[in-house]
Amino acid sequence: MGDVAAWERDALARGIAYATPRRITGELGLTAPEAHALLTGLRTAGPVRRVPPLWRPAAL
Repeated sequence: MGDVAAWERDALARGIAYATPRRITGELGLTAPEAHALLTGLRTAGPVRRVPPLWRPAAL
């Protein structure tokens, strides 16, 4: 699976405050099962990071 933490750091450095799941999985080059696992993990990260249909990169 792609390096989510590195993607989040890069996204924050580029000034990205929110991203769609499609953008995240596309930029990481994830397969369908990997994308499902990532999105399941994001959903459990709590409502602070979720603004449907967008996700907020974690401040690392």
